[in-house]
Amino acid sequence: MDRQRRKPERQHIEFNCNDHGQSQGRSGDREESHPEAVSAGNEITYTIKVTNNGPSTANANEYQVSDTLPAQTTYVSSSLSAPGFNCTGESAVFPCTGTAVLTPGQSATISFKLKVDPNFAPAPGFVVNTATVGVTQTGTNAGLQDTNPTNDSSTTSTAVGPNADLQVTKTSSPAMVTAGGTTAADTITYTINYRNSGPGSANGVQIVDTIPANLTLVPGSFQAPNLICTPVPAPGQQVTCTPVANGFGTNAAGVLPAGASGTITFQARVPAGVPDGTLIQNTVTIASTGPNATPDPNTSNNASPPTSTLVKATADLGVRKVSSTTSIDAGGTFDYTVYYRNNGPSNAANVVITDTLPAQTTFVSLANANPNLVCTTPVAGQTGAITCTMPVLAPSTLSGPFPQPGELSFTIKVKANSDVAGSTVLANRVTIAASTTDPNPGDSPNATSANQSNNDNLANVTVNSTAAVKLRKQVTGLGGNTVPNFSAGELISYTIAVENPGPSDGCWVPPASPTLCRPNDVPLLRRRDGNPGRRGVQHEWRQYGADVSAERKSARRDDLHGESGDADSENPAELHAGPVDQHGDGECDQQ
Repeated sequence: MDRQRRKPERQHIEFNCNDHGQSQGRSGDREESHPEAVSAGNEITYTIKVTNNGPSTANANEYQVSDTLPAQTTYVSSSLSAPGFNCTGESAVFPCTGTAVLTPGQSATISFKLKVDPNFAPAPGFVVNTATVGVTQTGTNAGLQDTNPTNDSSTTSTAVGPNADLQVTKTSSPAMVTAGGTTAADTITYTINYRNSGPGSANGVQIVDTIPANLTLVPGSFQAPNLICTPVPAPGQQVTCTPVANGFGTNAAGVLPAGASGTITFQARVPAGVPDGTLIQNTVTIASTGPNATPDPNTSNNASPPTSTLVKATADLGVRKVSSTTSIDAGGTFDYTVYYRNNGPSNAANVVITDTLPAQTTFVSLANANPNLVCTTPVAGQTGAITCTMPVLAPSTLSGPFPQPGELSFTIKVKANSDVAGSTVLANRVTIAASTTDPNPGDSPNATSANQSNNDNLANVTVNSTAAVKLRKQVTGLGGNTVPNFSAGELISYTIAVENPGPSDGCWVPPASPTLCRPNDVPLLRRRDGNPGRRGVQHEWRQYGADVSAERKSARRDDLHGESGDADSENPAELHAGPVDQHGDGECDQQ
């Protein structure tokens, strides 16, 4: 921008002034003054920071800082540090005119010291100091204008009088605990140490601690000697502790004498439902409060850095499968009961129970009384896998043997296929898993084989094959006569029916080998025809695959030879079936 103009052009600028006071005790230590304090006769160090917030540049001699020194203070000779300024005042130092060019965003700093009158009154009281920045006449003539004068001044207050340096620290141990754990290793111990380093007593002292909501306090563990704490400590509550009268010598209630110190301790555990990876933090503060509060020269130690405790979650899951029987007839139904438990100590998240039914069985039904467990099953009459899920499984209130009465469970009803061969073992395995770490997946107090754990259990059922095959034979005279009123030479009809009411499929058992059950592609039904005209002649009907509840019929016609009407004619039929013929060596019917 051309600064050699004949007619001033208006330039916009925004100054920002920060007056930050610090106190210096006789020891020479440098400490913040607000909300710090000094004793009468001590020094205060002030730092004024001027910033050009733009958008235009402030040139030399176009801005200045003013500061009227407070009453009952005197300037400390040679304490001024003002690079980039020309301070023309004498004992009062100010005003200070800027000699440095401040482009937008740049700052300039002035610092100096004041000494508080040793007879400062009233005590306690405050030293109030205000600094202001503005555009000089030179700047105005050049067209410079401050667009935001509201931030051109800054005020700081420094307490003067008796003061007390309160301090507090807090620690926690151990650094990591298990959710739901009840052992000493999973118990957090908090220790709060507080102290008044003086030089004076502190009035209205309050030690404030907000107990984290995701903790459970160990009963009787909160100890705060010489303090009264309200309300009763509980998770999620802010607890305030104050000194009791005469707890630290002859002090009044709420007063912590110079040099006095103490300790607060309490223990807590993490509930089972706190998620894995949670970081529990806790802090504590101390302060002098109320209308007669004692100034604190160092508030940086009035709050303890937060303690941190990492939470891990582990859930020892267990599953057990029990069958309603150890043996079943092929074609029969039976139950599997699945028991599941979380032995803790933490909640188990995203629990999945998986049960794949044996291939030689079909699903019938599932009974589940737990509304939080959702199961998907095969279609009735089909085989397949059953999957049950649960968002959260809390630790069980039961302990000891597993399973026992009161366990969580569901029941699966299945049917063994009717064609399962005898002595077949139906092996059914169930597993349980969760997204929460299982600390004990290999522990197997109930396992029946080496490859099982308490997250994996097997139930075996042996199949028996039983077919109660029956034979019925009916004879009918085509001339209208019925047994036993047939005439010689009359044409008669024999009807033989074979029925298998189950439960298992049947197959042919040769009479010479009663223990052999042949496949379904060999004769199942054998008929022996021994009527007088056909003695010694056998006729066989082949029946393939006698399914449960099946009935097969076979018919034959014969004529009676010209014999006397009172002669007997016998025509027996025999059936040999397997795997188990409940009627012994075949079934025979004779007409």
